[in-house]
Amino acid sequence: MTKKESSPQNHTAAQTHVTVADNLPVTPDHLVIDESLRPTAEKYMRGLRDGIANNTKIAIMRVLRQYVNFCYTNHFMMFPLDEDVVLRFIDDRLLSGVLIRTAQNDISLLKAIDAALLNVKESGIHNSKQIQRKLRPGFDKEVALSDAHNAETVVIKKDRPASQAYPIHFMTIQNWFNANADRHEDFDFIRNYALFLVAYDGMLRISEMEQVDIDHVNINDNLLYIPCSKNDQDGEGTFVYLSDITVAAVKDWQALLADHDLNESALFWGFYPAKTMRLRGRLTIKGIEKLVKKEFGSQCSGHSFRVGSTQDQASMGISNRQIMDSGRWNSEVMVSKYTRMISPKASGQAEFHAMLKKGVEPKFQG
Repeated sequence: MTKKESSPQNHTAAQTHVTVADNLPVTPDHLVIDESLRPTAEKYMRGLRDGIANNTKIAIMRVLRQYVNFCYTNHFMMFPLDEDVVLRFIDDRLLSGVLIRTAQNDISLLKAIDAALLNVKESGIHNSKQIQRKLRPGFDKEVALSDAHNAETVVIKKDRPASQAYPIHFMTIQNWFNANADRHEDFDFIRNYALFLVAYDGMLRISEMEQVDIDHVNINDNLLYIPCSKNDQDGEGTFVYLSDITVAAVKDWQALLADHDLNESALFWGFYPAKTMRLRGRLTIKGIEKLVKKEFGSQCSGHSFRVGSTQDQASMGISNRQIMDSGRWNSEVMVSKYTRMISPKASGQAEFHAMLKKGVEPKFQG
């Protein structure tokens, strides 16, 4: 289903608000909606504000605030509800750590709001099989976070927060490299080292790893071109930075390909058999997952480099905005998700105790 977008500058809300603060109510001006729904929306919102506040009104306002902020961040039309937008909102809620039953209640309230604005008995997405499947009790299958490329996934357990891929950090890769000195001349090891570093530096989704071609790497400028990305709505492609260490590893791999007169377009290939340079085809997502688990353990996946790179940057004090740019995210949701174990270590409380260790006396002594 095509995502419904709306130009924020055409709405009063965008002129005065970016998101709705937790202590503020949602107003009709916040809603990016079909203008034919504006009168109904104003009447509905007036009903929420007037009279005595009760638990239902409070719950509706909470969900509406979260949905409005989500749509603003991603430039989605809010109402009438669109199935694709709601599916993405569910992913966002589950990634924030809410329980399945909480997400179910949130979507039920959204459907009720949608029906009220449309002045109909049931929302247009009331019988959506995809939404029902994603929210069924005990749902323990993968929740797709991307559209065409199905790149980022989390596993949702019944009544448990969403988990994330096990991180592979920069030093994880270097320690693996140093621990395998006897394999440094092996074809597959040279390829894997280059692949792992490219995935780490580029913060690549596993589908992006599969797509890397030789001509996508600009050795002279330390750049990697990504032709298709999840959040690249216009399909223009983007460039990411590659470190000198990564460029050197890619050069070693390219030299090996050239020595064997292998001039295929793909940069990373599988071997058949593994110890020869007879190529059997471009490394697939399945192949990448298999070799990552083989080298780093079954808890890891092709997505682990993206998580590890995010955590490494956060631990060095790099801003969320810079990490978002590097990871090609449109919001801080995933950055916060991946760094939730690191952020407390950079909190004011952590800094306070660090200052105590340096001998700084608290102002208040009693």
